[in-house]
Amino acid sequence: MAERPVYSGIFDYISKFFAMEDNQPEGSVRYRNLIEAEQYDYEGIPVADEGREFQGPEDASAWVKERARELHADLVGVTRLNQDWVFEGGHVPGTYAIVLGVRMDYQEIRVAPDLRAGVETTRAYYALGNIVQALADLMRSEGWEAWAQHPRFSAKRHHSMVLPPHAIAAGLGRLGRNGLVLTERFGSSVRWAAVTTHLPLALDEPMPSDVEPFCEGCSECRDACEAEAIPDEPTVVRGVLKYPIMPMRCAHMFAKWDGCSMCISYCPFFENYPADLRDVRPWTPTPSDGGPLP
Repeated sequence: MAERPVYSGIFDYISKFFAMEDNQPEGSVRYRNLIEAEQYDYEGIPVADEGREFQGPEDASAWVKERARELHADLVGVTRLNQDWVFEGGHVPGTYAIVLGVRMDYQEIRVAPDLRAGVETTRAYYALGNIVQALADLMRSEGWEAWAQHPRFSAKRHHSMVLPPHAIAAGLGRLGRNGLVLTERFGSSVRWAAVTTHLPLALDEPMPSDVEPFCEGCSECRDACEAEAIPDEPTVVRGVLKYPIMPMRCAHMFAKWDGCSMCISYCPFFENYPADLRDVRPWTPTPSDGGPLP
């Protein structure tokens, strides 16, 4: 087994300094509370005794992807679950990973750095949590084990799968200089989650290049980063050539704005965001407590 990523303590650091800020946005606090109450400890429905029969992995993948899109996933791809992309000390059940992406609101992210962008990031995590739970439940109701992999890490919940490399392996984008997955449709204004399963699925092919070639000649995100957290040159990290973000530099800006997002909004790929969706609010589940959306 290859060297695994190790938890750096970054979530503890961000939580500590975010708690010291006097501008915690009400929307972000509400979304975090909803995630804690509704999603983190959700176990899912029992697996049905009889399973849906598929004609083969291609048929199963087509069915899963169609269900995911019906549940409001904007992007979906399939790859093998790679335990080398799970934090050291953790284990994720399953053989395959159904990787799901939801777009973040264009108008909210474009104003970064701003607390509006931080609220939007947390909203996307809440929406994804709902989607992966619903998809896992649907698969379990059809007789197949499935596990929802929640997208929002925290100091107490970091022993889970690293989602960006799985998204890249599933053909949903390439690695950007900003350390995020660059998609052709939404740039890196996307958050990721996954459902893992043993259901045999046809795999999607990754894009030809691990690192987005455009990034080699572009420094917009690096120049925009007030924390100077994006390096000038790429480095091989655990066998992958990347621009390794310096997390402790990034953390104080992240805490200040509850999610900075400057490297997303300044990226030229952000301008690929479809014009017909720029004023369309992304789907968000209705909170089960009956209260209004934040």
